[in-house]
Amino acid sequence: MRIVLQGEWSTGTVYLDGGQIQLDDQVNGFAWGISGKPIRLAYAILVRMLTPLWATRNCEAFAREFLYGLPQTDFKVEINLGKWMDKRERSRKSCRRRK
Repeated sequence: MRIVLQGEWSTGTVYLDGGQIQLDDQVNGFAWGISGKPIRLAYAILVRMLTPLWATRNCEAFAREFLYGLPQTDFKVEINLGKWMDKRERSRKSCRRRK
């Protein structure tokens, strides 16, 4: 499953596959990049695609993998969410076997 994210830095508006992402508590838009603290954005993306529980458990890892490295300007990026989810699941299972 591939997704396309597009962000407008001046407004903090982010689009997922062409639709604007919003959270109930969103006041000033989203942030991304190294100083943008993109955890809220990561959660908003994942909760639209998956369950709230999965989004909560994985939003920090998603932000580290895809959002902290974005430039603090407008952007458009394609993410292979399915591949990333599979990688997370394999890693989780591997950690369980080591215990």
